[in-house]
Amino acid sequence: MRKTVLTLLAALTVALPLSATAQSETTSAWQQRSTDLVTMSRLLGNLHHFHQLCYPGDWRPDLYRDRMKEMVSLEDPYETLKDDMIDGFNEAYRQTSASYAQCTAAAVEAMRQTASNGDVVAGRLAAPYRQVSGYDYDAGDY
Repeated sequence: MRKTVLTLLAALTVALPLSATAQSETTSAWQQRSTDLVTMSRLLGNLHHFHQLCYPGDWRPDLYRDRMKEMVSLEDPYETLKDDMIDGFNEAYRQTSASYAQCTAAAVEAMRQTASNGDVVAGRLAAPYRQVSGYDYDAGDY
């Protein structure tokens, strides 16, 4: 009995630090994902304005707003994160609207850079799913 208790204590002594490390990595990954979700929301807000500005006759005028809604629906974030995502989208839309009133070459370049940044963030957000499925997504595939 005493030997069993000592063996159990020894196992716990080894396992607990590993568990704390795993928990720390999980917390860090969750924080990064939350940050990326808010960042992606902001980028979608920027793109929503650029799309309306530079493609006013497009048959999908709310393309990026719809993508935002879909992201929120798929992620199903807790309420505070959801609020941060929505606030980020709306704030970025307002800021971009204040900075770009016409579709100029500068607006098109800013839209291109925003889309490029979005591709990087989307890659990080998709990474956990790629690991599970074994598919290695590369934005260059599209």
